[in-house]
Amino acid sequence: MQVTFTKRKFGLMKKAYELSVLCDCEIALIIFNHADKLFQYASSDMGRILLKYTEHCEPHENRNNDDIIEVRPRDRSPETRDRVRDSCAHACFLRFFGPGRQL
Repeated sequence: MQVTFTKRKFGLMKKAYELSVLCDCEIALIIFNHADKLFQYASSDMGRILLKYTEHCEPHENRNNDDIIEVRPRDRSPETRDRVRDSCAHACFLRFFGPGRQL
């Protein structure tokens, strides 16, 4: 599981970097692993991005794992949907790369 986490974390940070460069946006990514170790990526100063975040009244878009799983096709059995929902790697992948992509 550690190898998967490390690879996916790096992939996520690389995608965050690409998004920040290609779309000219600021990104702050905060990850806590199962042992509560903190990992972070920021396209610029993390403190400044977080301050900007706290000054906004309402987010333009706010998603969580349940929102992402809900947009998946309903062609799976309930047991399979439960297994997918419980898969941390799959949920993180869907959240950041979109529901149309496959693992």
